[in-house]
Amino acid sequence: MPEGLIAVYRLSRPVNRFVFGRAVEDIREQGWTLSDGFRWDGAAVVAKDGKAFRRFEIRIRPDSEQRDRIYPALTRVGADGWLIYQPYLVGAKDQGMTRLTLAPLNGWTGLPDKGVKAAEGSGGFVYLGPAAQVTAEDTSIVAGPEVPPWLLSTIRGRGEALAAYYARRLGVALPTPPLVIVNYRPGSGGDFRGDVTPGRVVSLRFQGDPWAVEDATAARGITGLVGHEYFHFWNADLFKPRDFDGEAWLHEGAAEYISLLAALELGDLDEAGMRTALGRRLTACAGILGERSLTADPPRGGSGVYDCGVVAAWSADLQVRAASDGRRDVVDLWRDVFEATGPARIYDADTFSRRLDAPAGSPWRTLMTPGGGASRWPGLLAAMKPLGVEVDAARSPIKDRAALLFHLMGLSCGEGAVGFFGDSDHLKLDGPDSCGPLKSGMLVDAFEGRSLMTDASDAFDAGQAACAAGRSVQLTFKGKPAGGIVCNKPLGPPPADWTVTRWRQIGP
Repeated sequence: MPEGLIAVYRLSRPVNRFVFGRAVEDIREQGWTLSDGFRWDGAAVVAKDGKAFRRFEIRIRPDSEQRDRIYPALTRVGADGWLIYQPYLVGAKDQGMTRLTLAPLNGWTGLPDKGVKAAEGSGGFVYLGPAAQVTAEDTSIVAGPEVPPWLLSTIRGRGEALAAYYARRLGVALPTPPLVIVNYRPGSGGDFRGDVTPGRVVSLRFQGDPWAVEDATAARGITGLVGHEYFHFWNADLFKPRDFDGEAWLHEGAAEYISLLAALELGDLDEAGMRTALGRRLTACAGILGERSLTADPPRGGSGVYDCGVVAAWSADLQVRAASDGRRDVVDLWRDVFEATGPARIYDADTFSRRLDAPAGSPWRTLMTPGGGASRWPGLLAAMKPLGVEVDAARSPIKDRAALLFHLMGLSCGEGAVGFFGDSDHLKLDGPDSCGPLKSGMLVDAFEGRSLMTDASDAFDAGQAACAAGRSVQLTFKGKPAGGIVCNKPLGPPPADWTVTRWRQIGP
């Protein structure tokens, strides 16, 4: 149906509660409507009259927003097709077997596996929709007619080149070709998102008019996006992380950093672009991680997972190159890690660290060792320098703004990942439900009367003074109060904005 899909549940026995295996209440509350006589109780369906039941229905509308590291449940593909994340529909294991069957209409198809997959939470993305939207070559691509042709040809070409590069470097070929599902919506901005799920299915979602017309900058962005998601075919599907969330920085950082190395080799990134990317990640990670270590208190959400993951992968890369006189790099190390997993094909940070075998005082050990405190970042730069890295420091309003907001949200939210999304004239806070006065979804554009968009360094200085005095502070949006707290913890010095002028040793 045009506005969404209906999921019909028929149970083998009466139950008082049907509990879902994945707790994504915010998605269900915003886009899922239960049939008459039923209500939500957290991640469970219960009858309003309290009686046992054997059948219910859910009307599912497309997701209204993108979420960090949470798969979209339902996304439109073309005019009629749908991208569905199957595990959200499946019951918890103690609920008994839940088998999901997707029934294509006439002229429709289900991919992969003809749309019949999930049982007890297995599976991932599936396409259900018109067969005419599927182009099957070396890579199967699903896309509606609204997707610009250049976008599809670039995705296909870059994807096939990257898959061949990874297979050659890692010594493991993909057992089946990827399935890539592409969405495009015109409009303002130029956002893009990507996700990969079991079965080697990738969802690439593009938003904004900049993607409508081919240009070199957009093509390079596609290389980075596809390169990241395709590496997950190896380090999140063929081989699996033991702790998907707690050590997300390991597999996400590897995908991001190695996609940069691949782009360099394939000619879609030059040395200047590499230095810029690494400087941005280094600066962002320092602002987010602060005095913590990746092993003791890693970021579990937001950009910190990717920023600090890239710094970790870069640190390991420097060590591998130095130990091999430039004959090996971090991709070779990942090949070693995969070979060390044995039949289980499961790895973790300990597996990676043992294979790296970095000495004390190395960049990797400096980044990982708990208790580094305020000396961690000067120590990291000092450890990188003998390995060929040169970095210049300056002050950045963008980094000042991030440090201020992370500090305030950390005070307001307590435990849990925090972050924000930027627009041209405002910011949207993103955090757990426990965020109190600075709640997730809040729109802000100023702090203590100073614009966060144009005067962020002044705002940081004001916050530093207010927090040192333990005063109340106020965030505003369009001049109106948005959220205020008492800043009872000192705000540290302004974060450095680091520019990488050399990122590795060149020559002997």
